[in-house]
Amino acid sequence: MIPSPSSADIFKDPDLRVSDLILEDPRRWNFPLLQVLFSASTENIPTFWKMLWSLKVQDRLKLMVWKIFCNILPTRSLLKSCLSLSNDQALCPICLSAEETTTHLFLECPFSRILWRKSPWPVNIDTLADHDIFNWIKIILDPSVKNQVTHSSSPIHTNLFITRALSVYHDHKKAWAIKFFVSNPNWIPPSINQISIAFDVAVRDSGSTATAVFRDHLGNFLGGVTEFSPMCNPNGGEALAAFIGIKVATEKNWPNIIIEGDSQVVISALNNPLQQISDWTIEGRIRDMKVMLSSFVKWEAVKIHRT
Repeated sequence: MIPSPSSADIFKDPDLRVSDLILEDPRRWNFPLLQVLFSASTENIPTFWKMLWSLKVQDRLKLMVWKIFCNILPTRSLLKSCLSLSNDQALCPICLSAEETTTHLFLECPFSRILWRKSPWPVNIDTLADHDIFNWIKIILDPSVKNQVTHSSSPIHTNLFITRALSVYHDHKKAWAIKFFVSNPNWIPPSINQISIAFDVAVRDSGSTATAVFRDHLGNFLGGVTEFSPMCNPNGGEALAAFIGIKVATEKNWPNIIIEGDSQVVISALNNPLQQISDWTIEGRIRDMKVMLSSFVKWEAVKIHRT
């Protein structure tokens, strides 16, 4: 049995502390405050929480899911309300282009978007841009609910998301126990001893955040790099993303790389040195990349399609 909060907003008071529940000299429960915070009735522990804690996965993963659905993941946006952080201090430490909320961390950050796109289960986050992390999970588990989420004004219950997520997890777990799961991912790993550099950019009114992600022939994540620029030119942002990726590869002395992106302008400019660049604003950046690429034993640039 668990106590029920007296109201949905009772715990949003930024001055409320757990230590307030205990009085000193002598130490005892602060029953007057408990009566204000919690109702006299209790309720059974929801089944989906029992399912979550009984999952045979690492405890840190279960704890993270619990924090996400309780909206207590210590993002900078959440810490801002209790630590008096400035707007700059609340920015995402990875891309520095938006406040770090849970939705931004998992869906909107350009670094996360590339990781999702290159995951064993490729996901095009652009199709889910209008939904928060809770609706996103529901859409992933059951695409048929997209229209309901988009057009219905009725409230969406988080409990349903968790139940469906756990159900799908168990279904896949049983399937993997019987036979190998053969997928057809859109991303093809590079050759042996070759490093993949996937680049992309997120353009906003305030500027662009360029990102490059590095992986080896086994698909292992080797790292990533981001850089914010005040420019709002998509081609310029894509060129910057490819540039910072190649720069890191140069610094790490990787001899063989493959540059992957969905910018036809950048890929064509790298592959065709005699071709006139369609966007003059990136000529300097392209020239710098070609100089760095001349130091590699082998390199190639390929265009990939958004999934």
